[in-house]
Amino acid sequence: MLLGFLLLAGLLSAQQRNESRTGSLSSPFVVHGGTFALRAAVIQEGDTMNASLNKLTGEVKAEGKNAIVIELLPAVRGKSSRIQPEFYAIPKEQGGGYRLQVNVRLARGGGYVRKDLHRMMLEMLIIERSLRGREQVAEVEVKPWLVAGLEEAILWQENRGDRRVYISLAKSGGWLEVSKLVERSEIQSIDALGYELFRASAGALIMALLDQAEGNQAMGRYLAEAAIYEGEPLALIRRHFPEVNLGRKGLEKWWSLAIVKMAEKPLSDSMTIPETDKRLDQILRLHLYDDQGRPVPQPLDLWEQLATLSKEDRLNAVRPTVDLLTSLSYRSFPTYREVIVGYLKVLGDMVNGLPDEIEESLVNLKAFRDGELSRYQKVIDLLDWYHLSTVKEESGEFEDYLKIIDKLKEQKIHKNDHVTRYVDQIQGVFERSQK
Repeated sequence: MLLGFLLLAGLLSAQQRNESRTGSLSSPFVVHGGTFALRAAVIQEGDTMNASLNKLTGEVKAEGKNAIVIELLPAVRGKSSRIQPEFYAIPKEQGGGYRLQVNVRLARGGGYVRKDLHRMMLEMLIIERSLRGREQVAEVEVKPWLVAGLEEAILWQENRGDRRVYISLAKSGGWLEVSKLVERSEIQSIDALGYELFRASAGALIMALLDQAEGNQAMGRYLAEAAIYEGEPLALIRRHFPEVNLGRKGLEKWWSLAIVKMAEKPLSDSMTIPETDKRLDQILRLHLYDDQGRPVPQPLDLWEQLATLSKEDRLNAVRPTVDLLTSLSYRSFPTYREVIVGYLKVLGDMVNGLPDEIEESLVNLKAFRDGELSRYQKVIDLLDWYHLSTVKEESGEFEDYLKIIDKLKEQKIHKNDHVTRYVDQIQGVFERSQK
């Protein structure tokens, strides 16, 4: 509440000094034009974006901040909203520094595309960091992957990230190659689905870099050069993130691990009964090896093979399964937790060479699982029955579908070309053979 009051006080003081200008106390943004309410809304969005970026990467302490001017231009009849950036150096005799400006032509009614303005604000904040305290920079460029990646990382930082696209990426391995991602200079030619893939890939790379030792501080130093660096994009990443200085394959390894991590469900998300049972089928294995040391996983039913092994080898054979069962217990369906405990006890009996109760325990655990699956299916059938039995009115959609088929059958298109005559002859022969 106090922060909001201070922000409002700052905006009001700016409003009193200049009727068409509103500046921020905590970010580089200055807004011209439009109504005071609209300028205040834009400033607040800019402050939020600036605070989120500082939290993610740390604030650059260099002197000589440059203002980022957002010019709100009136709507033009027949034209949609447009956002256009500008950048130029200010001569020394006029004070020096740089002018960063975003021209926002408002749509009819004073609106604009918020996500486009947010993206442009983020790009301008990156440019401003790179220019801070520097002189004589002829041009700037922010690669699209950096803006998209930071935008995605900010969403995840605020617990607003969507992991569904990362689940798809993790299953298909469909993320973009790092070199193609960071070197791309334009994204206007890709469609909406392609941009989601691009943004998710960029977000995973940013997250992988932030996960390195002192990753937040390193990202802050990286942003201080990103917009003005003229060399190979990957070289700048290697400079500020030496832990991933393992060539492109090494960077892609960190990156793919970040994608898998982002695709994982949080521990608070419980699995369904079928999901839990399927996962049990996947992990209930004895991890044995042949004479050449090659892994030969075996089902638990073949536990008698452990009898010839030493206790240490038996422990090594069940340890991966113990770890996986422990991890599964956090997200399994609640009634399956006692099943997991039962399997852990069975594995312990296998290690300690106590065969008397192993066979019976495995049978009882499987019977419990089968019972759970049966009860789950009965519940689903009951819900289906309830839904069908409580329908008050038939939609008639299926009858309409049948009517369409009948109409199509009635429609006969008469042609007298060679292809039609040939098809008719073949159809006649087919019908006679059927009779």
